[in-house]
Amino acid sequence: MSINDDLNQGQQLPVDLEPEFEGTIQNISSPTGREAILTCSVKNLGRYKVGWLRASDQTVLALEGRVVTHNSRISVVHEDFRTWRLRIRQLRESDRGCYMCQINASPMKKQIGCIDVQGKFRVVPHFPTARDTLNSTRTHLSL
Repeated sequence: MSINDDLNQGQQLPVDLEPEFEGTIQNISSPTGREAILTCSVKNLGRYKVGWLRASDQTVLALEGRVVTHNSRISVVHEDFRTWRLRIRQLRESDRGCYMCQINASPMKKQIGCIDVQGKFRVVPHFPTARDTLNSTRTHLSL
């Protein structure tokens, strides 16, 4: 009997758990000039790494907590060992699209979240409705 047999007798060797996503990435909609944050949560990451890519052209934006793109508006926040947030500041129309959170497991695992960038806020004039007119009439009639 070898030393390894003695050590393993009656015990289970720890098995590497496969990484998996917790929940899904929520799609968001935000006006130009604001910021957008996509959140990716992973459990059992172990020795694997998380990356963010632009889905349309597979451009790598960040690996782990390190941003690899030269776009200074993009940052990644890694918190609580499970959560990676892709943050895009000062949104532009060109930021509209889907972004992929990827785990470098074999096979590769991915989730996609999309950002809809809208035009800037604009003031919409308030047009009186029938209810507004009725309330106004009641106010003037009450003595």
